[in-house]
Amino acid sequence: MESSSNHMFYLVAAYTLVWIMVSAYVLILSKRNQELKDQVKDFETRLRKQGVSIED
Repeated sequence: MESSSNHMFYLVAAYTLVWIMVSAYVLILSKRNQELKDQVKDFETRLRKQGVSIED
């Protein structure tokens, strides 16, 4: 019985680790996406100040 519960422990640990890694990856992508959106807005603002027409 010990080996069965030992296997279950490792299974749960592996699933937990995978979910933590996936969650961290999604958070990193979300942060990077927001940074890119901010950069695009900044570029659009700079272009408008220079008189360049931008279609949304």
